[in-house]
Amino acid sequence: MISTKYGLLEGVPGEGCTVYKGIPYARAPIGERRWRKPQPPEAWEGVFHADHYGCKSIQFGNPRDTFYKKEFYSNPAFDVPVSEDCLYLNICSGAENAGEKRPVYVWYHGGGLTNCYAYEPQFNPQVLAKKGIVVVTVAQRLNVFGYLVLPQFDAEQDGHGGNYGFMDQVKALDWITENCCLWRGS
Repeated sequence: MISTKYGLLEGVPGEGCTVYKGIPYARAPIGERRWRKPQPPEAWEGVFHADHYGCKSIQFGNPRDTFYKKEFYSNPAFDVPVSEDCLYLNICSGAENAGEKRPVYVWYHGGGLTNCYAYEPQFNPQVLAKKGIVVVTVAQRLNVFGYLVLPQFDAEQDGHGGNYGFMDQVKALDWITENCCLWRGS
């Protein structure tokens, strides 16, 4: 169990590491927050059981319908819902205590900013974690929900509208920076 600025996290055992899944790094970008920059997550009481992945971002086309389906996407463990509520990150670390100094590797999935997700089976963060690296995989808004730019958004948001997916990536880095001593030591 580790402590963050937002509360306690409990992960699940991996292959020579601990995996913390589905950690909210920002509030859900729904309702009034849909076309806005990401807002800090709310703190939680008690222990956040980081034992399942967060939802995939809404995307058009299904990577499971491609030639990758047979090789990578046949495992039902990776078949989770798709939602606008998608601002989650996952941490994989082999550290046994917070005093261990380890590098942190942040991975943003591929997919051309239109599809894919932060826990794709062909990228297994446990491989690097077993070698002493803390791996953080990040999900962000995709496609029109993440990268639609309109003059109306700029007018409503003092010239800072659109490109919400990039803003999500920066917000995730903020969360990681605020909490990084938990994985790489202080």
